[in-house]
Amino acid sequence: MGNSTSALQPTASNFIFKVKGENLELVSIEPTLFELDLILIESSMPQILAAMLTKAHKDGVCKFSKLLDWLEFSNPLKFDQSLGHKFYEYKLKKFLTSFIGNTPPYYHKSQVNCLLENAKLGILNKTSMPINDNLLISMELKIDID
Repeated sequence: MGNSTSALQPTASNFIFKVKGENLELVSIEPTLFELDLILIESSMPQILAAMLTKAHKDGVCKFSKLLDWLEFSNPLKFDQSLGHKFYEYKLKKFLTSFIGNTPPYYHKSQVNCLLENAKLGILNKTSMPINDNLLISMELKIDID
């Protein structure tokens, strides 16, 4: 893999959260085109990335593999995991596949596994602003691939 950076531009990935008690609730993703691109990859991807950003913000956990363990344990999207389906792993691998580009399909599995193990979620330019009775927190998403 070498040292590289993802195709996602930090300025194109602004997640806006509202503080609800102890939790952060996703309000929107700016620009809208980025949110729609995420939905194209996987309809739950905005919510999954928002949960990952919240965990990274609160606990400093940034490595995708650790975040995946947390997602599967805490199940923030309430998927039915009773039959052992790996929803979060599948969805994150599908998301990371979008970074691979034009490589032959038989390389994808090993590359995606490597990305899942080595990719890190970064938070840039975190800002807070009061709006009405809420506090909105904006975080830019960056994915680093070592």
